Amino acid sequence: MAISKAKKNEKVALLAKELEGSTTAIVGTFAKLTVAKDFELRKVIREAGGKYRVVKNKLAAVSGQGTQVEAALKGLKGVNSVAFTAGDPVPLAKVFAKWAGDNAEFHFKLGIVDGKLLDAAEVKALACPARKSCSRSCCSLLILRRSAWLPFSMPLAAIWPWSSARASRKKSLQARHSRAVVSVANVSGD
Repeated sequence: MAISKAKKNEKVALLAKELEGSTTAIVGTFAKLTVAKDFELRKVIREAGGKYRVVKNKLAAVSGQGTQVEAALKGLKGVNSVAFTAGDPVPLAKVFAKWAGDNAEFHFKLGIVDGKLLDAAEVKALACPARKSCSRSCCSLLILRRSAWLPFSMPLAAIWPWSSARASRKKSLQARHSRAVVSVANVSGD
């Protein structure tokens, strides 16, 4: 179905206005997506603080000019949709990845976060909960170290056994080095 020039200009202006403040965009493709599933996806993305649009490729490229998500919208081919936000990209990526995992019709193509292009694997990694659990374990270790029952002056080797192994290996290397220096001094003194 052909769209008139005035209607195209209106769509470009509307999408450009929405993309203006966006720092993150996730582009995906879908096949045989029902209206009910599309509605569900839009609802999930709205709850995460993002917006979702099915886009025409050339209109998306024109709309994205001069924005931070411009690189992701250039050269799109096939049927595409874009989810975008101006806030934190992780909640958007999480809900999008969860929804895409539950619905085989949808596949990630690429993403962009603060001007850096991401491939499909990096978009999924952005949604990975391992990042959060890793930072939680590091924080808990710092809290443990600062707690009342474990004095701050206690050596790190008491918590991390591999650091004590490293320290003993360093001491043995230093001892070997000092013996080698002494033996070289003895040989040169003869």
